[in-house]
Amino acid sequence: MEMTCVELDMRDALAKKFDDRIMTIGRSAVFKRACIKAARLPLLRRVSPGMHYRSYFSSISSTLPAAYKTGKLTLRPYSVVHSLTFDPKTRKVSGVRVIDAQSRNSMEIPKPGIFFVNASALESTRILLNSTSPEFPNGLANSSGELGHNLMDHHMGAGASGAMPGTKTRCRSAIVPKWNLYFRASAT
Repeated sequence: MEMTCVELDMRDALAKKFDDRIMTIGRSAVFKRACIKAARLPLLRRVSPGMHYRSYFSSISSTLPAAYKTGKLTLRPYSVVHSLTFDPKTRKVSGVRVIDAQSRNSMEIPKPGIFFVNASALESTRILLNSTSPEFPNGLANSSGELGHNLMDHHMGAGASGAMPGTKTRCRSAIVPKWNLYFRASAT
């Protein structure tokens, strides 16, 4: 996807003011087929992409409905995943420890097949760090000690906006990654 003229102007202005920051385009996955269907409906032309017609890629709009259609999906409401259990014989995850949010009882649910950790950045990290065993004393998938470092999560509602005089084009979404505070070339 190309930057709009407003995004290009903003990128250039940022580069002039800060030599160590780079602006990139924010990205999202949108199903075109759903967008085309929605574009035919007058009411849906006014909503943000994916808000009401399931074109924006997310578990709620794509993977969960697909799993439900197989007839093999079991949803367990009021369950909080605590950790994963590891089977040293098979060298695979063998189950999930959950805490019932209403009774506060913990239980283990055996893994029926393939297992994915698809929680948020912070929750997936918490689950893996809680998943300790003799083989993984610092958490599953954490032999390097990096689990929990260098995280990025989405902040709902956070951001900034503005208007560029002389244009009606708007900035779709832009990201200015945090620059490295530990290594900066000296200005001398």
